[in-house]
Amino acid sequence: MKFRIRAWQLSALVVVVCLALWGLAEWARRRGDTTDEALYRRLPADNATQVYVNVKSLRQAGLLDLLAGSKAAEELDYQKFVEQTSFDYREDLDVVLGSFYSGRSLFLLRGRFDWERIRQWAEKQGATCINGYCAMDTSRPNRAVSFYMVFPNVMAVGIAENTYGAYAAQDPRPAPAVPTIPGQPFWVRVPASVLSDPENLPAGTRAFASAVKGAERVTLGVGPGGEAFEVELQAVFKTDGEAAKMREQLQEATETLKKFFARDKQMPNPNDLSGMLVAGRFESQGPRLTGKWPIKWEFLTALSQGKM
Repeated sequence: MKFRIRAWQLSALVVVVCLALWGLAEWARRRGDTTDEALYRRLPADNATQVYVNVKSLRQAGLLDLLAGSKAAEELDYQKFVEQTSFDYREDLDVVLGSFYSGRSLFLLRGRFDWERIRQWAEKQGATCINGYCAMDTSRPNRAVSFYMVFPNVMAVGIAENTYGAYAAQDPRPAPAVPTIPGQPFWVRVPASVLSDPENLPAGTRAFASAVKGAERVTLGVGPGGEAFEVELQAVFKTDGEAAKMREQLQEATETLKKFFARDKQMPNPNDLSGMLVAGRFESQGPRLTGKWPIKWEFLTALSQGKM
């Protein structure tokens, strides 16, 4: 007895297979890797300044409310935004990863999103949303903002000269090409191209950039350490000698600051910037330079109150 597959049966089989493959792809997309490392791979890296904020950790440590201020003092526009989107960064945002490159910005936000309400809010603001990708022009000339759902708990937000900025998060880089990310809840990574031209940096950061000029990559992180928190500098140089020379220069600068206070018969205040800077300690291992500065709760409190 011969078994024959009729044309309609073959067509039905093809449809079933296609639906199964589509379902598998959709399941994989929704169950995708949303770890910090996986999201970091989606950020542009070439000549880009990158930033990471673990909002969840800051919230659990009580730092988020300290730095953000009273919830009751939030602006009315933001309160309306929360009401309309059901999204409040104080409660719903866990992680922010950002990359600033070639005049563009890309952010990956991990948290809890009501996508339908966010889409409705965006369209009320003038955005055009097609297949979940929303974009609109900003008040600045030749600047547009766009966003879409990478995963149900991950949003990509792009700011660029056109409406395609968020698309830059689509293609992850190969794992071997990605540097290890720091373990602190907040860090900034700056490439050599930015450090080589400090004039393009904000005024308050130029002195720091000059201090590590020549490094191939610099990472500045803030995390638990000492009595409260600690700022850690990691700078990678081309040679061991360059790292050692920079360590000596930073040590000399710290000693000079101590002598300045001693000459004026003053004591550095451990609760403000002076106490933080004179407590810096440095070491170099091979081409890597490490610097550490302690931060006290009193310092963070003064900073949040605008007393610094």
